[in-house]
Amino acid sequence: MNLPGPLASCEMGIVLMPMGDGRLGGAGVKETRLYLWSREAYHNGVASWVQSRVIELHNIMPVDALSASRTAGVTGFAEEANVIFLNTVAGVFAIDLGTEQARKVYENLKTYEALIPFSSFYIPENFNIVLDCSRHT
Repeated sequence: MNLPGPLASCEMGIVLMPMGDGRLGGAGVKETRLYLWSREAYHNGVASWVQSRVIELHNIMPVDALSASRTAGVTGFAEEANVIFLNTVAGVFAIDLGTEQARKVYENLKTYEALIPFSSFYIPENFNIVLDCSRHT
């Protein structure tokens, strides 16, 4: 699958994500803009990428987060929260796609390997974890 122009040229990574209407979407940062794309299928069966939005990051993020020497990079997407996570020189920021507001969620970007956002998980009521440490002596 070929990525659209700005997504293909993003220096610090992209993320594929579901769009609100169930289509495949993508997000990436180029310079100080967050590009959002969606995959559109036409009646003849041909699909292509269509730019759906551009968010100007310098309008919603602190100046120190947008360094001229290093572009912010997309590191994750939380579907239920409709939030994209950006790795910047000033830490990790959550960008709410509904309100286009940014908030810092993690200070030091050098101390994590991967960002795996989740909003909840379920443990069944009758689920018991038994740890038998006696065999490891």
